Amino acid sequence: MPHGATKLATPYAEDRYPSRQTSRTALMPRLDPVVYCDADASAGGPLDVREVERYERDGFLLVDTLLPPEQLATLHEEVAPLLRAPALRQHPACKREADSNVIRSLFDVTGFSPLFLAAARAPEIIRIAEQLLGSQVYLYQSRLNVKRTRYGGAFNWHSDFETWHVHDGLPRMRMLTCLVCLTANTAFNGPLLCIPGSHRTYFSLPRQTPEFLDAATARRLRQQGGVTRLEGPPGTVAFFDCNLAHSSESNTSRQDRINLYFVYNSVLNPPEAPFSGFQPRPDYHCKRNAGPILPVP
Repeated sequence: MPHGATKLATPYAEDRYPSRQTSRTALMPRLDPVVYCDADASAGGPLDVREVERYERDGFLLVDTLLPPEQLATLHEEVAPLLRAPALRQHPACKREADSNVIRSLFDVTGFSPLFLAAARAPEIIRIAEQLLGSQVYLYQSRLNVKRTRYGGAFNWHSDFETWHVHDGLPRMRMLTCLVCLTANTAFNGPLLCIPGSHRTYFSLPRQTPEFLDAATARRLRQQGGVTRLEGPPGTVAFFDCNLAHSSESNTSRQDRINLYFVYNSVLNPPEAPFSGFQPRPDYHCKRNAGPILPVP
């Protein structure tokens, strides 16, 4: 049985992961399991025991493509007209590069396109999420990330869970992200960078912070775990833990990098009031309806 695969009770009332309350970064041990599946992982979902153990150890797992080529091509074709829509370009869910007007991210992409919603409901993806999280799941967040050639900037080291915990009230680390590559992710076009094993440490950030890890903490983590680039051809899929430290570099290639991100949360881990006194974020950042997502028939 993978280490720590014990299910937790619900609901959770206490704040086990305080942050934004002091003037310094503090490193704390993770208090939640990484995986929630039973001892015989192969009987509980599509991943075998070794794959589950690898995910638990590293905090991420690369798998072969889970979506058919025809669907991937359709999703890729949907990106350009979607991002050209005038109404969408003015929507607050649309984020731009810091030094240009180039669109970098579109949050709640499944709300803007039924094609992307169908991808988020792919049975092949949902079954893995449910296996690792040990319950039904719902779509907490979706986004389309585009790194244009010459314009796609870097993103500093951070953990998603700290932001989701403080701003959205997610009480426990019973969440994961599924990354679907719509284009090739190479060493030069800004692929996701991960620090293996960093998901076992919680990063409590200072009161005044841009939500990124400071340089000294990031350097220490890299020295301990190294850095893995999540590279692969179009269709490559990666699952990574909500607390994994990750970043990405600038796109210095001649090829755009386009990725989909689907964040799944356990239905047993619904958002509470935001911790540390923050106001709730808009719906396009955080879905609070914890009804299970149903796979496409």
